[in-house]
Amino acid sequence: MDSKIRTLINKLKNPATGASLLTPSWVQHISHEEGVVRLMIELPASEIHRAEVIKEILEEKISKVRHVRKVEVLITVHRSSHKKTQLEKKIDLPQIKNIIAVSSGKGGVGKSMVAVNLAYALAQMGAEVGLLDLDVYGPSIPLMLGLKQRPENEEGKLQPLKYGPLKCISMGMMIPPEKAVIWRGPLVQLAVQQLLRDVAWGELDYLILDTPPGTGDVHLTLAQAVDLTGAIIVTTPQELALIDARKGIAMYETVKVPVLGVVENMSTYKCGHCGKETALFAKAGGLEESTKRNIPLLAQIPFDLKIRESADTGVPIAQAEPSYKSLFTTMAQALLKLKS
Repeated sequence: MDSKIRTLINKLKNPATGASLLTPSWVQHISHEEGVVRLMIELPASEIHRAEVIKEILEEKISKVRHVRKVEVLITVHRSSHKKTQLEKKIDLPQIKNIIAVSSGKGGVGKSMVAVNLAYALAQMGAEVGLLDLDVYGPSIPLMLGLKQRPENEEGKLQPLKYGPLKCISMGMMIPPEKAVIWRGPLVQLAVQQLLRDVAWGELDYLILDTPPGTGDVHLTLAQAVDLTGAIIVTTPQELALIDARKGIAMYETVKVPVLGVVENMSTYKCGHCGKETALFAKAGGLEESTKRNIPLLAQIPFDLKIRESADTGVPIAQAEPSYKSLFTTMAQALLKLKS
């Protein structure tokens, strides 16, 4: 059975290029027991961007082999390649003037919504803008911008997809939406480096980074790999979210990255029937925190069903609703002062 599977693997082609899907030496281990085939694939760092495509094709093709009922593929990174890509040197991105991370201490506070609409507002104001979704485990930008196709790879560089004037890349464009990314820290670090280094962004005034919630591998990789212009912290007003937002602020302060401002999302809810405005979570927690830390409050965004509807239909709220266009334009104007 092992030899049959190896023969099948050697014949597999990369659907994008027609070349061999993977080099035989990358296959480190194959086992077959009671209908379960387990493979360990060790990729060089230069191929990390294809990890999910390789995994998907292997699972699909091998599952069709007679007597195979399940396929488990584990992908690792070649250790010597990993050593060569340690974050001792910064990634040189001279064509990008400003790199801004949009972060949150916890999930569900609207970080991706802020990143998408801020990037869109900057682009609408005439800046050259890229949007990079680094939320490896939960990428949402493809849905929020209605971008479903895979990016092309030309001469080793990923070509960003475009939403109007906005250039976008996301891990969600390279893996099926129902697939989970199950990667350890080193693999995540290499993926982040490749998405920064190996995308044909061209000349940009701003690269907006939608980072994962928390203070983990992606954030530390960013701080070491590139010269961040600064970070924006998104929170909701209640203490539960502010506790984690403070951790995010502290992390960026520790790695010497300026915190450019705080965005308080879901500040209030205005009833569609009686017009009464209510603080659902707490009152002005983001404002109080920004004042206490002497960090600008960039915006207070209400809890609004239109924002959810806009995200689900793939149209930025800054494009769909005039009032939000004004709000995010004001945010963008504050950042335009950084443009060199």
